[in-house]
Amino acid sequence: MKLAKLSLAAIVVAGLTTGSFAAETLADAFKEGKISGELRAWYIDRDKDLANSSSDIFLTGLQLHYNTGTFYGFGLGFTTQTSAAPFADETAKEVFGTNQNDDLYGSGTQLSEAYITYTIGKTTAKVGRQFIKTPLIGSSTSRMITQSFEAALLTNTDLPNTTVMVGAVSKFQDRSDGEGGVGQFEELNKDHDYAYTAMVVNQSIPNVELTFQYLTFDDDSKGSTASSRIQGYQDYYFEAEYTNKYNSINYGIAANYLYTDWEHYDEATMYGVKVNLGYDNFKTYVAYSSISDDEGSKGVKAGLGGGAQPNYVKGKQVRVGTYSSDTSGYSVDANYNFKQLGLSAGARYTKLDVASKPSNQNDQTITDFYGSYKFVGALKGLETELLYTILGDESAKTAAAGTGKGEELWFKANYKF
Repeated sequence: MKLAKLSLAAIVVAGLTTGSFAAETLADAFKEGKISGELRAWYIDRDKDLANSSSDIFLTGLQLHYNTGTFYGFGLGFTTQTSAAPFADETAKEVFGTNQNDDLYGSGTQLSEAYITYTIGKTTAKVGRQFIKTPLIGSSTSRMITQSFEAALLTNTDLPNTTVMVGAVSKFQDRSDGEGGVGQFEELNKDHDYAYTAMVVNQSIPNVELTFQYLTFDDDSKGSTASSRIQGYQDYYFEAEYTNKYNSINYGIAANYLYTDWEHYDEATMYGVKVNLGYDNFKTYVAYSSISDDEGSKGVKAGLGGGAQPNYVKGKQVRVGTYSSDTSGYSVDANYNFKQLGLSAGARYTKLDVASKPSNQNDQTITDFYGSYKFVGALKGLETELLYTILGDESAKTAAAGTGKGEELWFKANYKF
């Protein structure tokens, strides 16, 4: 019996539809539109042994979504994002800003989604600013501002048990602009190049989901040397996942492979495997991955956006070194969902060996303890999350070299309406 889960194919299709019922008039399409949103209040306390890497920050945010009903197959969608850090001092602005590649600090408002969809039969086109979640193109949701793309996507489900998607990406909105504001939509590189992708997800075999995605980003820069150019690449990603259930026991295994063909460097590869095992509300997994030692020490390119995370080995919040050249590592996770209490808790241990010379980050460790609580009754829609992370990196001497040793505490309160 196949586990009840929202597959990648279902996520793609659901993200490209705006309503189940067609409106009879344009006015009805707007009247039948739905408004939803999320209020956020986050606190992060970071204590590291690296210089200028310790501080704390309090953040507030709002995401507001509006989707119209459909009118002759057409629909519209909009999302605004707001972030503010009213009490951040200069140290917090530096520690949680782009100087630390963190992008937590950045105040302002951005229209992150503004798209039009058109559906005919089993084909849907979506054009404009939008959040995307695929293995090689991903909008990261780990910070206050969710990354977004300006893109055109075409998805079709005519083939049995198969979703096919093709698309192009022209611009990217990061979490912050590096100057104290939220991210702006910018060209992927200075030459206005586009990234192109194609993806196929197939579920023809019972309990098995097969995924293939291709992503290419050309280098049309006019730099005189390869090192002066923004590097182009082609990514080929394969994944096979098997999940099943026997009474209260659920189990599964997944394997993936990423091949990056750099335009001006040697190719690089990543392969990984992940084994899941659970009983009722208790779940565990063990994951392993390895990245080749390419001569250019470029490692693999994990697609576009911080949400493109095809590596099974990663921490809950901190992701470092997981795509660097000559890297191997593993993650072990165990968690339990106390459904009747609305409480879940777990722990994860991640160890990385980044042996590439430019990185020099051997023996990184990330230990995560995490939990969440969903309120009911009058406070339904409110959820709190707590994450405590211990970082260990003996070799890192500067923030640029690695994570360093230290601790992080994350507290999130999110209210969805």
